[in-house]
Amino acid sequence: MLSFFPDHPLRAVNWRWRLASLQLELTIPKSQWSNDPWVQTAMQIQKQLYAGELSRLTRESDAAVRCIATAFQIWDDDQLNRSIIEARLLARESFQTIAKKTGLPVYTVKVYEALFFNVHDKLDHETYILSTAIGPSIQRPVMPDDFGDILKLVAYKRGPLYLEHLLQYGQGQSRPTDRQSVQQSFRDSVRSDVDVAAFLAALTMPVNDKTALDWLRLGVRTLRQQRRKRRDVNNDPDWKKRIELAFIHIPFPGHAAVTDRPTSDAD
Repeated sequence: MLSFFPDHPLRAVNWRWRLASLQLELTIPKSQWSNDPWVQTAMQIQKQLYAGELSRLTRESDAAVRCIATAFQIWDDDQLNRSIIEARLLARESFQTIAKKTGLPVYTVKVYEALFFNVHDKLDHETYILSTAIGPSIQRPVMPDDFGDILKLVAYKRGPLYLEHLLQYGQGQSRPTDRQSVQQSFRDSVRSDVDVAAFLAALTMPVNDKTALDWLRLGVRTLRQQRRKRRDVNNDPDWKKRIELAFIHIPFPGHAAVTDRPTSDAD
């Protein structure tokens, strides 16, 4: 109920925006946080949004107002860019770096973090980030709609270099121009798919009796790609640890699977 206050252990990432909204609707009394400059900014913008003036705000002569309106538009109706900005914030990139990579003004990034994804002071609290900033979707099997949460998990766990690799996945492959190049292009695509599958599995898929065979199948595919490319395609220690642990859960002839090892996660 009180997750819109900054001292709540599981505060909402958009607590300022929510607090401003609740106070405008007069559903909660004013508090010490009502005078927070960003809460005041959120209240002013929301008053104009309620009046249907978003299009006017985006054309406002005041650059700061335009930046605030742009931040709101991204949060409200641009899921891809929203996920990318949030992932970069979780990767601990600076406002200036994020602005340069996304083509947004620096102030827009600052507004977005302050009003819609306020995590800077929580980045060292892993439980909060995983449960609140990223969300419960990472605790279940990965679904196609989870791309944004996957980006944020990769960014937080592995940092900006891993995030860049995932963002570039599939974008750098040129279209084949003749029959001879089709086969090579197909092989490159399959190799990329295996690499990404292995990488995401190391972050999201637990090792237990139900997943052990899937791990071994993926391990075989990865080893095949390693031999074809003549290099190690995955140096991630988590990946290798999970492959080793998968063998423990396979009931090979002559012995039963070991059941006293952790089954929810390999860590």
